[in-house]
Amino acid sequence: MLNSICVSKVGASHLKDGKPLQDSAKVLLTKGYSIFSVADGHGGEKYFRSQYGSKIAVELAEREFSALLQKFAQLDKDNSQINWDSTISNLERNIVAKWKRAVKNHFKKNPFSEKEKELCQNLNIPLTKFDYINGNRDANTVSDAQKLKSPENTIEKLYGTTLISCLYIPTLQITKANEGALWIAIQIGDGICLVKKSNGEIVTPIKDDEEQGFGMTKSLCSNNASNDFRHTFGFDKLQYICACSDGVQDSFTLDGLKSFTNDIYQNIKEYGAEREQQELEDFFPRLSEKGSGDDVSLAGVFITENKQGAK
Repeated sequence: MLNSICVSKVGASHLKDGKPLQDSAKVLLTKGYSIFSVADGHGGEKYFRSQYGSKIAVELAEREFSALLQKFAQLDKDNSQINWDSTISNLERNIVAKWKRAVKNHFKKNPFSEKEKELCQNLNIPLTKFDYINGNRDANTVSDAQKLKSPENTIEKLYGTTLISCLYIPTLQITKANEGALWIAIQIGDGICLVKKSNGEIVTPIKDDEEQGFGMTKSLCSNNASNDFRHTFGFDKLQYICACSDGVQDSFTLDGLKSFTNDIYQNIKEYGAEREQQELEDFFPRLSEKGSGDDVSLAGVFITENKQGAK
């Protein structure tokens, strides 16, 4: 039985300064598989549209994983010939390319408000830098538009966000004689993915990025985003797999976070996913206030044998 949890709440520090929730979380739950994502919009002054960037990211991740399922992982056929590393890398490249197109389209449909224009002025960002999006390349703007191509000045930077996205299929025909599961986890930027294996071990399957930390994170808005993704996959059946934004991660030690996600799993088994979802919705604002102060988001799929957790 697949059960989903998806919680995203504005952090305590953002409540104080009036900033909107810049995290996004999304879950697609079906009888045969689950796709879920967490994205953390950067939220700094120079990323003042990151709440839209994170929303676009989780929507695109769901669509790209769904397309992958249709093209490759047919549940009742031999999937042993698939090069999963190459397949996942292609998926990551598709997400990056389509995210960058999507944020440009969002900008075209939603030009700067007066408040945003004032913010650009305060940040010393010339508005002419963005004229090229709408095809304005007259002599007075082309030089600034060319500057926009640099990593520091792209339109995508306004929408900058991290992304963790996962797919879990509980039953997949690996070869003609071997049936198993399939799980895939991809990540760019900070946050954390946790997996509880069938033997009860809780691990963080995606390797750390040593270039991150001390306030630095990779992003979908960078020129090198496709190469900045990390991913992993497996064919073993799991008890749960979930993703947390850094707002949740930074509220715990690693052992504490493992205990927290395992408590979620045990509560779903005992009381059902709907009740646990509501309790987390109520708890997350307090978690942020006493923990990281940041926006807090968690999404995942929890696999139970009983029927109580069904949604």
